[in-house]
Amino acid sequence: GAGTLIAFNPGTPRGPRVPMAVGMRRVPGSLPTVENLEHLIDGRGDRPAWFTRPAAEKKGIWLDPGDFKEPGIDTGRLCAYSSPFFAANESFGGVVAVSLAVSDLQHLRDDPPIIRRLRGLQGRSLATQPATGPVQYRSTPLNQGGYIIVDRSGNMISHPDGVQVKDLITLAGGHSPHVADAMRKAQRGEGEIVTVGELDGLIPGFDHSESYVLAIEPIPTTGWLFITAVPHSELMGPIQRVLLNRAWMLGLTLIVPVGIVAVVSRRFCRPIETLADRVHQISRGNLDVEPVAVKTRDEIGRLTSGFNKMTAQLRNHISALTQQSAAREKVESELRIARQIQTDLLPRAFPPFPDRPEFDLHAVNHPARHIAGDFFDFFFVEPDKLLLVIADVSGKGIPAALLMAVTRTIIRNVAGTGLPAARVVEHANRMLVQDSDPGMFVTMFVAEYQPSTGRLSYVNAGHPAAIRFNRNGDAMQCCEANGPIVGVSGDGELGPFLSGELVLQPGDGLLLYTDGLTEARRGDEFYGEQRLLDEVRENASGDCRTLCMKLADVVGAYQRQQLSDDVTVLAIRRTV
Repeated sequence: GAGTLIAFNPGTPRGPRVPMAVGMRRVPGSLPTVENLEHLIDGRGDRPAWFTRPAAEKKGIWLDPGDFKEPGIDTGRLCAYSSPFFAANESFGGVVAVSLAVSDLQHLRDDPPIIRRLRGLQGRSLATQPATGPVQYRSTPLNQGGYIIVDRSGNMISHPDGVQVKDLITLAGGHSPHVADAMRKAQRGEGEIVTVGELDGLIPGFDHSESYVLAIEPIPTTGWLFITAVPHSELMGPIQRVLLNRAWMLGLTLIVPVGIVAVVSRRFCRPIETLADRVHQISRGNLDVEPVAVKTRDEIGRLTSGFNKMTAQLRNHISALTQQSAAREKVESELRIARQIQTDLLPRAFPPFPDRPEFDLHAVNHPARHIAGDFFDFFFVEPDKLLLVIADVSGKGIPAALLMAVTRTIIRNVAGTGLPAARVVEHANRMLVQDSDPGMFVTMFVAEYQPSTGRLSYVNAGHPAAIRFNRNGDAMQCCEANGPIVGVSGDGELGPFLSGELVLQPGDGLLLYTDGLTEARRGDEFYGEQRLLDEVRENASGDCRTLCMKLADVVGAYQRQQLSDDVTVLAIRRTV
């Protein structure tokens, strides 16, 4: 039941001298009764909290169930509000308290703030647009309708079914930690809304098959928590119905425009599809496609006309390109034949003289183009006299190759008469001046080598100096030019062709090369004589074949295999 009491503090000015406390209680179904409760405050025992706490805090307070005691009443079923009053001198005069059965709390739900929060949530957070009409909610999802109230200690004190649960927050921590966290935040004054699954194991009265939106709000005046819930389906149902209606309306609105677009786009896409098919055929190599009919004068018509024109031009271009390719292939075939002929003119068998173990000899020739202007040659003019020749014709390509063939023939013919090297070069110069283009010339190095003695006499006609090396890794330049270049002047204006001589000791070697090695370029930097000397020293201990191949490979790599000039190398070493 509910009741009211007033208790005076004894000794208050103008108040009673003895303790006085009167209470009135009304039990449903009976008349109100009045009781004397002065024994509760007479000082013979502990005074109740409803009397001492308002006096101490000097303000009205709410008492949790269990803190308000009346004789014959279950203390867990009443809550009370106790307010102090004061005498004229502001001394404590007593309290006035009103008690209320916790079961009556279920009737105090006239649009509480938490329900307003849920209604605001429906229009603000769970839909893209506000609902078009009012949405009706049950005030609670519990079986009999209602809500629950939790006191400051975490005990559930009010439930529609009269159920009481002690320490609900601790119980929630093991069942749904996020619910327990929300309740603790609400105790600090911060309302919270959470979505939960099954609550029947936590709070009796919930449907097992439902998920809920649980709202927890603090009651500031009491420090209690107000908790209610709305089924998720009931909260989302109106929104889903609105969205479904909007979707149907949007679908009906789109059907007619989509149909119109489909018809119009089909009309415009058909010629584009035809063009796409023709493009596909052309991409597969079919240039004999039929022209596309031009039926309109709009952009598609102009595109079609341009495509037909492009196809015709492409067909003509491919035809011309095919003819050019055939002509180029013919030229390249002739160049390959010319290169083969030129290669046949050079010594190809290595080692060239396997029956002469007293020396090692090797040479390589790499043209910058299909055919080269450089050449080398060696042959015995007598049993103990080997003629060595390396030459570089000015220019590149076919003119240089032709002059190279002529020069080689002249050298072989003149040297066969037994003339010394200087006279051979002199005769060759005279004949080339008479019969060759004035703008072309030849640098050459001609040497006579005696395998039995290692004696080597030479003529250097404007050619790069040779390199002398041995197996110890020593290398130095020698045999510098001692005569003019060949094919420029035949009357001795540039000076005579002089002869030089050196002797190769066993293990010594001589390297002859054209300027394609030292003048190889990478950007603005030449390969140079110093790099060549270093490479010779590094490979001097090997045979002549290894040395020649290594030098040709190194120079090719230096130019990234893009030779700017012919590369020719000849090496001879005395072995015994």
